[in-house]
Amino acid sequence: MSGTGGKSVCFGALEREQEIELQGAMERVDSFYAVALLVAAMCALWIIKRLYKEEFLTDLQQKYVLVTGCDSGFGRETALRLDSLGFNVFATCLTSEGQENLTAACSKRLTALHLDVTDSKEIKETYKFVAQYLPENRGLWGLVNNAGIAKVGPIEWQTIEEFKQIADVNLWGLIDVTKVFLPLIKKERGRIINLASIGGRTCLPHASAYSISKFGVEAFSDALRRELGPTGVKVSIVEPGFFQTKITNPDNLKGQWQELWANLNHSLKEEYGEKFYETSVKNMLTGMVDTCASPYLYKVVDAIVHSLTSRYPKTRYMVGWDAKLLWIWISRLPAGVGDAILNLLGDKAEPIVCTGALTRSCENLVKLNGNNNSEKAFALGK
Repeated sequence: MSGTGGKSVCFGALEREQEIELQGAMERVDSFYAVALLVAAMCALWIIKRLYKEEFLTDLQQKYVLVTGCDSGFGRETALRLDSLGFNVFATCLTSEGQENLTAACSKRLTALHLDVTDSKEIKETYKFVAQYLPENRGLWGLVNNAGIAKVGPIEWQTIEEFKQIADVNLWGLIDVTKVFLPLIKKERGRIINLASIGGRTCLPHASAYSISKFGVEAFSDALRRELGPTGVKVSIVEPGFFQTKITNPDNLKGQWQELWANLNHSLKEEYGEKFYETSVKNMLTGMVDTCASPYLYKVVDAIVHSLTSRYPKTRYMVGWDAKLLWIWISRLPAGVGDAILNLLGDKAEPIVCTGALTRSCENLVKLNGNNNSEKAFALGK
């Protein structure tokens, strides 16, 4: 009896152990299927969303779009593309040459106009022209705020007037144009596309005035999108990285540095030293422009066209490998880490410390002390 009872106990324990193992296996299978089902559902939702968002408008010939800053670069290429797609385009230029070139290159659907976005009076006059030109009871489908300028150089080298000049075009001009033309956009429940920059997400050294203006464009666009949501107007931001436009033209950039250096007072020239100036110019041209600036302007134009033609445009269009793989991630890192990476990427120009007049101060310190510690301090300064 005892032997039989012992076997029964053993068999019972074994059965319970097997039952527990089976239950665990079933739970693992259930977990696997749950995860697989979740992944499949997410993939299906992504595909549906993709297809849903890729619905495009078809009546482009009935739509009117205003694009600013069409003399060159993104503005000109956008005007050309929109004209080829059948849009009716108002392309504003700062120069008569820009107007003539566009008129010659496009169909009669494109009307080239002169507009200085810093001139409020001219903005209002342009509005009157456009409003009278539009068919009765029609408004603007799209406003592409592209006009922009840039100037590079250390903050200390630039005047407050230069900071204001950049903001007047890139930010205040953009806001002024938007506010004036907003009634026509609301009439069509249309689109506003603001050309910001990846410089509006992270500020690069020696591009402070430009980045300040573009950070402002980002903020204005976010506020505008949230306020206009109930009206049906959609607001998109295009954030290009480095592209080969007039702004990144090496001769223009070099000329800006040369002008700043030539106008710099003697004291600051002594402090910074000519080596800093020469190295900074070299780093910007070879380290940033040559390495990052893409010749494929059509990628930015593609983003603008998508925002105008998609039934469900994106809020933000980040364009360019450098914007997606480099600058945006630097903006999300802790400040100290981002600063260190920027210094490495730019092959950092020799620090101000121990250059120019400060170099002589350090040398004098070494002579006065004449010991190993001061020599180490001088080495660290360099």
